[in-house]
Order: sequence, then C-alpha cells, then structure tokens
Amino acid sequence: MNTANSKDVLSRCIGATFSPIGPFLVADLTGNESMFNDIKVGAHGMEEVSKGQKTEPHAHDFPSFYKSKGLNVVSNGETFVLPERAVTLVFPGDDHSWVPREDQGAVGSIDDRHEKQIVAAA
Repeated sequence: MNTANSKDVLSRCIGATFSPIGPFLVADLTGNESMFNDIKVGAHGMEEVSKGQKTEPHAHDFPSFYKSKGLNVVSNGETFVLPERAVTLVFPGDDHSWVPREDQGAVGSIDDRHEKQIVAAA
C-alpha cells in the first residue's frame, strides 16, 4: 500500500504555494506541468469525470491530498473554483465531491487509502 503522509506530499510540491479556497488548501500547478506530472497518484490513477457528472460526496478521517485537472470541488453544496491543475488538501471530516470545470476533468488521490471514486449524474 502506498500511503503518502503530508510531509511526503509537500516535499513533492517544493516551490508551490498552498492558498485557502473555501475549506481547502490548494496549490496551483497550472504553470508547472512538470511538477504536476511528477506527483504520483494511488492505485485508482486519475479518474475521469465528464460534463454532467460528479463524484459522490464523501469525507475521510485523515488529511487527504488530491491531484486534479480541469475540476472544481463541491463541499456542503457550494462549488469552489480550482486552478486548471491543482493539488488540494482536504481536511478530515470535510465533505467533498468533484465536478468538471468544462467538458471533462480528472482527479486522483495521492495515496491508496481512498476507495475508487463513484461517478454519478450531477
């Protein structure tokens, strides 16, 4: 099992700045495709979310890092706009779901503690 802790993830994001967006901390890696591509994701890889779909809302009991491309995140019914390429820290207990910014996007957990995303109609 590949369990990434916060220190592991942050060491892969040296030079990136995490800023608050709603209840999340987000690093904008849009201008740093090399760093974005170097961040490995868990066993489920980057999971596609198409226009008209969303992932099922869920929460974890551990800090959760996600890598996303072309997605926004929804928490408690509110949509938070993310950068085109982002690493997002979701805190324990925070409800979250992923929706495409435009036609399609993808999300990947940075460790294997996460189950596969359940994608449904939005």
